[in-house]
Amino acid sequence: MSDRPRLLDKELQALLAKCFTPEQLRTMDPLQRTDIRRFFFAGANTFLGILMKTSPGTEVTDTDMALMEALQAELDHFGHDLEAGRA
Repeated sequence: MSDRPRLLDKELQALLAKCFTPEQLRTMDPLQRTDIRRFFFAGANTFLGILMKTSPGTEVTDTDMALMEALQAELDHFGHDLEAGRA
């Protein structure tokens, strides 16, 4: 890997810290950690694929905005579920 920051790895670590206690992270089975990382990166790849479906060019269209708003709403819903222990 290059000298570029590992943005997704940083986000994964932040998410893990939100979802697990330090003790849970310390004692987590390596296979579970690998599975979590794989699913996180698969999700990031899927998200990027969705973002790549926006309209070409530099002008933001109503369709682009609707896509972003739908993604934000879904992520917000997940965040609330996560905080409430439902996710």
